[in-house]
Amino acid sequence: MLWAREARPAPWDREWLRHLGGYLGFGGELPAGKLNAGQKLYFWFALAAALGLTATGILMTWPGGLRAGLPLAYTLHDLLAIAVLCGVTAHFYLAVVANPGALRGVIEGTVGRSWARDHHSRWAAGRAPDAPDGEAR
Repeated sequence: MLWAREARPAPWDREWLRHLGGYLGFGGELPAGKLNAGQKLYFWFALAAALGLTATGILMTWPGGLRAGLPLAYTLHDLLAIAVLCGVTAHFYLAVVANPGALRGVIEGTVGRSWARDHHSRWAAGRAPDAPDGEAR
């Protein structure tokens, strides 16, 4: 669970959530560590969805068993799959359109210091000065 430690809730996440990450026009600074509150929620959602899809997938393919619960397993599996597709679509939009520069971090694993300070100020304060060429990893 490499990401679970980074995705633990922090006290400053409440402020980020209260302003919905600034996506609705909040202009102030929203503190965030390496992951902001939205990324943390998405991590836990993706983990829960993966476990749910695995469990329902096993139930749907279990040889000769659990016929009574099969309709429920199919329904849950389908709903989880739709939720994951919506989550991936929203995540893509946020990385490409809503946060210019974020896609570079996804693809290359680095972001500029100014981007890191603007979007992940608590992490940038502790990590960005150590990164080579003005980049934060």
